[in-house]
Amino acid sequence: MRRCCAEFCDGWSGGIKLLCIDHDHGTGEARGLLCQRCNVALGNMGDDPERVRNLARYLVERKWGQRG
Repeated sequence: MRRCCAEFCDGWSGGIKLLCIDHDHGTGEARGLLCQRCNVALGNMGDDPERVRNLARYLVERKWGQRG
């Protein structure tokens, strides 16, 4: 296992304890450990990096979290 979402996720501060083994659905090869929230999010994005980037761009372009 190379990575854990704790390197980039604030889910740990919320008390998330359950870890999921993230794996490539095509090869079955393990990629790392993710909290349940990150694992579900990645699955909902179909493990598609371009879809994740597009969604992130959407949030940035609309200044997510900032009220005018």
